[in-house]
Amino acid sequence: MKKLLIISVLISMVAFLFTGCMCAAEQITERAIEKAAEAEGQDVDIDMDEGSISIKGEDGEEIQIDSDSEEMTIKTEEGETKYSAGGADLPEGFPSIVPIHPDINIASSSTFTQNEKKAFAVTGTFEGDGEEIFNWYKGELSSLTIDSEQSFDFGEDGSSYSISANDGTYNVAIIINESEDSNGVIINVEEK
Repeated sequence: MKKLLIISVLISMVAFLFTGCMCAAEQITERAIEKAAEAEGQDVDIDMDEGSISIKGEDGEEIQIDSDSEEMTIKTEEGETKYSAGGADLPEGFPSIVPIHPDINIASSSTFTQNEKKAFAVTGTFEGDGEEIFNWYKGELSSLTIDSEQSFDFGEDGSSYSISANDGTYNVAIIINESEDSNGVIINVEEK
C-alpha cells in the first residue's frame, strides 16, 4: 500500500514535471512525495532532474521515470519491472525457448526471483487475429510438453486463448485476448 501511494503521487505529478516548469516545481514535487512517504512511515530519497525522477526507498527499492525514453523502472529485492509508453524490450535473460511473435509490440516486461527461482513476465499488444497468434505459439512450442490449450469465444466481447507448456526447466504460460477494443498478450515464464 505504501509503495502504491508513492507511485500514485508520482504518476499524478509526472505530467506537471514534464511540462517544462523545473526548478521550483522540482523542489515542491520532491518535498510533496517525501512528505507523503513519511506519512506512511517510509523514508525515501527523491531526485528530480530535467525529464526524470528517481526515488530510492529505505529498503533499497528504486523507482525511475524518464520522459525522454518514456520508461518507468521499478527495482526491488525480488527483481525489476519496466514499463514503457513507446514499447519495451524483453527482460534480460529471457529464455530463448519462448519466441515473441513478430506482430506483438511489447508494452512491459519484468523479472523477479521468488524462492531462488527466476520468473519473467512480458505483456504486449497486437493487431490482427488472436487465433493466428495462438496457432503460431502452438507450433513454436510443439517441442515442449504441452500442459494445456484452451480457447474461449465470448461472442461480441471477443475471444481468449491460452497455452501452457514446459521443457523440464521452465514453465511457460501464454494468454492471448482479443476484443473489438484491444488485443493483448501475456507471456509468463518461470523456472521449475
